[in-house]
Amino acid sequence: MTSSVPEWINESFFEKVLRTSNGDKNLNISEFNVAPSNNSQEHYASTIFKATVKYANKFNCEEVTKLLIKLVVPKAIAFSDENSFDTELNMYLSTLPDLQRLLNQNGENVQFAPKLLYSSKDPVPLLVLEDVTMNGYDNTTGPLDLFGIKCVTSKLAKFHAASIYIDRDVMIQNYHTHLYSFSHFKGKEVSYYKNGLFNLKSRDGLNFMKNNMYLFVDELKSWRGYDECTDKMKNIAKKFEELGEKVYQANPSADGFNVLNHGDFCYNNMLFKKDDDGKVCDVLFVDYQMTKWGSPCIDLYYLLHLVASREVSENHRDEIISYYYEELVKSLKDIGYMTKPPNMLDLNVELLKNGFLEVLIAVCFMPFMFMDPKIHDTELAFENGIEGLLLRQDLYRNPEFKTFIKKLLPKFLHKGLLF
Repeated sequence: MTSSVPEWINESFFEKVLRTSNGDKNLNISEFNVAPSNNSQEHYASTIFKATVKYANKFNCEEVTKLLIKLVVPKAIAFSDENSFDTELNMYLSTLPDLQRLLNQNGENVQFAPKLLYSSKDPVPLLVLEDVTMNGYDNTTGPLDLFGIKCVTSKLAKFHAASIYIDRDVMIQNYHTHLYSFSHFKGKEVSYYKNGLFNLKSRDGLNFMKNNMYLFVDELKSWRGYDECTDKMKNIAKKFEELGEKVYQANPSADGFNVLNHGDFCYNNMLFKKDDDGKVCDVLFVDYQMTKWGSPCIDLYYLLHLVASREVSENHRDEIISYYYEELVKSLKDIGYMTKPPNMLDLNVELLKNGFLEVLIAVCFMPFMFMDPKIHDTELAFENGIEGLLLRQDLYRNPEFKTFIKKLLPKFLHKGLLF
C-alpha cells in the first residue's frame, strides 16, 4: 500500500522546517519534490516521505537539500503508544547528543543517528531528519555477514557503554553535586526510557505476539517427536506476559547491569555506509520509539537474530557476544569510566536468565524473515484479523522456517528456557 502525500507537506511546511533548522528567517523555497519511501520493509511502524528541496538562502544563493519526513503514526498494528513520539523526540533532542559528545571528547567522530532538523505534534507527531543518503548511507538488502555484523556490534557496544557512563555520572551528580564537575549532560536520565516491548500501554503488539505463540504451538503439535517441546511451549504461551515483563524490568543494582537499549534493533532500523569493496564500514540507527533502560540482552538477542544472517547467528554466536563484550569494555575505558565494568560472566548470566526473549524472537518474529514480499502481503501479515492469522499460519509451515526452528528448539530445551 502506497501512502499519499498529505496536503500540508507543502511549500509553507518546508519553509518553516528549513528556516528553523538553518536559523535563516529569510530563506525561501524555490522548488520541492516529495514521495513516499519506496521500501515497504523500511521503518514499518511509521510512514516515511522523502523530499528534495531547492531554496535560496539569505545571500540569495541557491542550495539543495534532501530530507526524511517521519510521521509517527503506525501504518498497521500498533506496536507503539502515545509515549512513543515523546520517547523518540527526547532521544534525538538530548540523549543522542549527550552519548555522541561523550564518545567524541577524545577526537572520535561517532554518530548514532541522522541529525534531527525539525519536530512538531501539529498536525500529527512528526520528525524531519537529514537524508543521510547524501553522505553515502542507505538500507541494506538483508541480514549481515560476519564483517558487517562486527561493525554494527562495535557501534552498539559504544552506544551501551556511553549510556552506562552517563547513568553513573548522573547518579554521582545527584548525590555529590558539589564534588563533581562533569555536568554537560543536559537531557533526560537514561533510566527515564521505559518504552520497551512489554512496557507499552497499547495491547495490540502483545496480542499480536501472543497469537503468534499459540499459532506456533498449534503447528508444533503436528511435528513428530516434539511432544515435550509442545507441552513446554504451551506452558510458556500461558505465561507469556509475565515472562516478558520480567525481561523488560531494569536490573536492581545488586543483580545484573543495565544499558540504554535501542529496543527495536533490527536491520530495517539501520542505515549503512559501505566502502569501495561493498563492505559495511559504518551504521546509523533509526526509530528510537521503543528505547529501554534495562538488560543488554534486549538489543543483543535482536542483533543475533534480526541483524545477523542465519549463517553468522548459527556459526559465530559466541564470537559476536565476545566481540561485543570486548568493545563495551574498551569503550568504557576510553571514555574514562572509573567503576569496575561488568565481566564476561555477568553478560552471559544476563543472556541466560533472559533467554525467554530469544524464544520470543525466534517464534514470533523470525517467521517474517522467511516471508517473500513478492508473494505475501507484508502489511496484512502484521494484522490481527483472520486473513492475517491465516497468512502467519502459512509462515509457520514454511520449510525454511521449520529447518531454522528445529535447530533452536533442542538448544532452548537444554538451556532450560522451555519449562
